[in-house]
Amino acid sequence: MDVVAAAVCGLDTAAIHSWFSRALERLRVNQPVLNEANVYPVADADTGTNMYLTLRGGLRALESAPSPASPTDAYALVAQGAITSARGNSGIILSEYLRGFSQSATQATPQISPARQLADALKYSSDRAFAAVAQPVEGTILTVARAAASAADALIFDDCGPVDVARAALGAGQSALELSSLELGALARANVLDAGAYGLVIILSALESVLAGGEQSSVSGALAGERASLAQAPVVPTPAPQMSQAQASSPHTATGEAWGSDELHSYDRAVGSGPAPDFDSKADDSSVDGEFEVMYLVRAHTHGTGTDHFSVRLRGALADLGESVVVVGGDTSPGEALWNVHVHTDTPDLALKAAETVAVDLGIEHATLSRVLVRDLLRQVTNAGGPQSVICTASPGLAPDLARGGAVVLLARDGRATLSDVSRGRSEAEGDGTMIVVNSVELRQQVQDAYPTDHVIVAGDDARVVAVATAMTLAASGGEPPRGPAELAAHLQEVADRAATWRFDQPTREALRTLILGEVQPRPGAIPIVTILADERCPVSLLTDLHAGVEGANPEAELITLGSGRKGHGLTMSIEWVEQ
Repeated sequence: MDVVAAAVCGLDTAAIHSWFSRALERLRVNQPVLNEANVYPVADADTGTNMYLTLRGGLRALESAPSPASPTDAYALVAQGAITSARGNSGIILSEYLRGFSQSATQATPQISPARQLADALKYSSDRAFAAVAQPVEGTILTVARAAASAADALIFDDCGPVDVARAALGAGQSALELSSLELGALARANVLDAGAYGLVIILSALESVLAGGEQSSVSGALAGERASLAQAPVVPTPAPQMSQAQASSPHTATGEAWGSDELHSYDRAVGSGPAPDFDSKADDSSVDGEFEVMYLVRAHTHGTGTDHFSVRLRGALADLGESVVVVGGDTSPGEALWNVHVHTDTPDLALKAAETVAVDLGIEHATLSRVLVRDLLRQVTNAGGPQSVICTASPGLAPDLARGGAVVLLARDGRATLSDVSRGRSEAEGDGTMIVVNSVELRQQVQDAYPTDHVIVAGDDARVVAVATAMTLAASGGEPPRGPAELAAHLQEVADRAATWRFDQPTREALRTLILGEVQPRPGAIPIVTILADERCPVSLLTDLHAGVEGANPEAELITLGSGRKGHGLTMSIEWVEQ
C-alpha cells in the first residue's frame, strides 16, 4: 500500500493503517472472550467473530487499494470494506460507526484543529451508529460510542491534541463498558459485560496507542493485546492511565477521575451476590427475538433518487417483522449505493421482500439483493448446536426449513452462488468436515480448493437440494446407517445424482400428465418420492390436478409439495426412486 503524507484527525494514511491493524490483532486475541460473553441480544456466541471479520474486511480494502490513498481515501476504503464484510448485529453497527468516521473526515479542513477533527469524527460516528438501529438499547456498543464522543467533545481546549481526545474517549468508553451490567439485565444474570461494547473499547484503545506515537500506551492487559476476561472482575486496567499534562489540567476531564476508582468497580465485584437493580423491560429480555437471523446486501443504481430515505424506510418495515434491526450504508459513488441489512425474524421471506418493496416505493432502480444468509438462532440458544452444513439455494421459501435442519442457508436468487457467498456462509459453520451443497460443478471445484477438509456436494437445482437436505436430516436423526463424513458426502452426492428433475416455467396440464405417465408408473421393489417446488403464482388448481395425477398413477408414491418463494408461475419437479 502506497502512502500519501497528510493527516486527518491526527492520523496520516500509515497511522490509519496502524490503528486498524492494531485493533484487528487485539480483536483476534480477544475473539474467544467476546464470543463467550455474547449474551445480548441473543446468546449465539459470535460477537467477537463478527467484529473481527467486519474490521478485517475494512483493513483488506485499505491494503488492496491500487493507488496511493490520502487519509480521507483511507477512511473511506476501510468503511466501504467493513460495510461489505459486516456480519451480525455488532459487526454491522461497527461498519456504520466506521462509515460515520469516514464521512466526518471528508469535512475536515486545515482550519479545524486535529483534536477538533477527531472529536467531531467520534461524535458523528456515534450518531450514525445510533441512527442505524431501529430500537437502540443502552448498555451496548452504542452507549460506549456515545460516552466516548461526549468525553472527546467536552475535552477540547486550546492546547489539546488528538492523543488527549483519544485518551478521554477511551476512558469514558471503558467507564460506560463497566456499567453495562447496570443497564442490561441479561448481562447481570450472566455476570458479564457487553461483548459489543468491549469490542469498541478495544478499537478505541488501538486508536489511543497509535496516537501516542510510540510512547508507552496508557492501557495494559487486554487493551494492550492480551486476552481479557469479561466476567465479574473489572476490565479497566489499574493503576489509572497517565494523562498528558494538558489533559490533566483541563476542567473538562471528569472522565479521568473514574479510572480505577472503587465506586466504578464495586458493582462488578458484587454481581450475582445481591439483588439486581431494576432494568428497562425492553433491554431485559434475553430470549430469542426471532427464530432466524437474516442478513443481506442491497445494491442499487440510484441516480440521486431515494437513497436518503431508504435506510429509514427499510428499518421501519423490518421493525414490524422482527427485532435487532440494523440497516447501514448509502451512496458509495455517483449513481451507486450499498446497504447492509440485519434482522432477527420469524419470516425471512418477508424480510427480503421488504427491501424490494421499499426500493420500488422510493423509485430506486435495479435494487438487487446479494449475500443473503439465513440461519436458525433457536438451535444455538437451545444448545442444539451450531450449523453443521452450508446449503446454496435459489428458493427463499426453502430457507426456513433448511436452517431448522442445521444449515447456514445462502440464497442466490439467480441460482448462481459464488465462492464469496460460500465463504461468507462457511464462516458461520462449526469445525472442519462441513457439508457444503452448491449448485454447479465449477463452484464445487472452487470451494474444494478453498476448503480442502470440507465435503462439497453438487445439487444442480432446488428439488435436488430438498432431496439432499432430507437425507442429511435422516442421517442426523439416526434414520440411516451411521456413516463417516466422507462416506456420508458420497451418499449425499448419490442422492442428488439419482433424482431426476424437470423445470416448467409455464406448466401445462398436458405436459405434466405426460411426465407422470412416463415416470411415476409402479416399479417392482421401489417407490417414487415426488417433490414439487411451486413458485408464488403457480395455479393452485394445477397443483391439485398434479397431486391427483401422481396418486392415480402410483398410489405408493410419496408426494412432497413446497413453496419455492420464487416469483413466477412455474414449478420444479423431481422424482427419486427408493428401494423398499
